[in-house]
Amino acid sequence: EGAALDTQVRFCDAPTQLALIRCPRQHCGRIRSTLTFLLTRKQVLSLGYTNESSQDGESNSDWILSVLSVHGSARTAKIATLRMLREIYKTKILEVRDREREVLEKTAKAVK
Repeated sequence: EGAALDTQVRFCDAPTQLALIRCPRQHCGRIRSTLTFLLTRKQVLSLGYTNESSQDGESNSDWILSVLSVHGSARTAKIATLRMLREIYKTKILEVRDREREVLEKTAKAVK
């Protein structure tokens, strides 16, 4: 048994570039330092994540990973992941609304 056998990708979301990786405590330091050197999708997928959306024309560009946080339990990790997802999507929604507002303002000026 080693770090690679005991490590699992529990969640991976390409649009938000967020992943939840489960590993035993004794391998946490090694896995965390290794993740910063993973550069390609193939290396991420070798941890056990199967990406069904790659068949839908998703690009095979390189990924750059960084560790955002480390948690002691699956529950706290899940909570932190959901909070991060909410923040990311909230930011994206606000950006879309701002772009829509700008388009509406330009259209209104063009009509006058």
